[in-house]
Amino acid sequence: MSGAIPPRSRICVSRLRADEARSGRTKVSPAQDQRTRGGERDLKKCGGILRKALSVRYEFIKLNRCRWRVRKLCPVLKVSRSGYYDWAQSGRERRERRWLQEQELLGHIRRIHKRSHGIFGYRRIAFKLKDEGIPCTPKRILKIMSKYGIKARTIRKYKPQTTKANPSHTAFENLHAQNFEVSALNKVWVSDITYIRVGERWVYLAVVIDLYTRAPVGWALSSRPNKELVCRALMNAYSRELPPKGLIHHSDCGSQYTSNAFKALLQKHGMTGSMNRVGNPYEREACPWGTTPLRNRSFGCSSANGRIITAIRA
Repeated sequence: MSGAIPPRSRICVSRLRADEARSGRTKVSPAQDQRTRGGERDLKKCGGILRKALSVRYEFIKLNRCRWRVRKLCPVLKVSRSGYYDWAQSGRERRERRWLQEQELLGHIRRIHKRSHGIFGYRRIAFKLKDEGIPCTPKRILKIMSKYGIKARTIRKYKPQTTKANPSHTAFENLHAQNFEVSALNKVWVSDITYIRVGERWVYLAVVIDLYTRAPVGWALSSRPNKELVCRALMNAYSRELPPKGLIHHSDCGSQYTSNAFKALLQKHGMTGSMNRVGNPYEREACPWGTTPLRNRSFGCSSANGRIITAIRA
């Protein structure tokens, strides 16, 4: 029993052996120490990536293939070289297929955008493509249009003044008084002037609407918003409808409607003039229903008159 180690000494020996074991584990080889000093990581200690999915390991190889060779990375990450190359090839084919689909969809977008004279945005283009049976979403259309710089043209930048009162002319009294209910045809007509883009220029459109049917009965086009424009629109409506005397013609206080030529035309055909107050567009609310949608459309130069008339009648 004299050679036995006391309990307290056994504890010290066990602690000493544990310290030696820990110090032995922390020792590194000269090659590993050289790689660490050079700023490189030991691939054998990259245990975190080994627990990832195959796609993550393949992506790691793709990102680091310029730093280490693929034939060295694959064994370390426990993947086969053939599996990595199959994954890379399938990803390339997928990207090429998506690019071809994008180019095909881009051709359809440019076709519809050109046909609409640059007015359609991504929502209306997606709606048109859906009508043609081409599967797409508005978000994808927006992404492609933003990528290739395709934008919808804004046509409301040009705002001409179509209502300008002449202080030397007297206006009619307001006989309409916001009464939009009419009992028969050719009792109350309302008239207004709007502007439409035709090709690369703007034209002015004067429309006369029957308040009973809310349908246009006369119209005229001109490059200038003068009194001849409203006179031609009124004569067009009169020749088409031949209304009885006593009809009320309601309009704004623009210089075209307060001109002596237009007043003489009303008096000649037995019509009574009526005008709303200046700065109160609600008293002629019925007429903009037929003209405002035309401002958001653009017509080509060829056979523009026929298409504008078709749009007015629609």
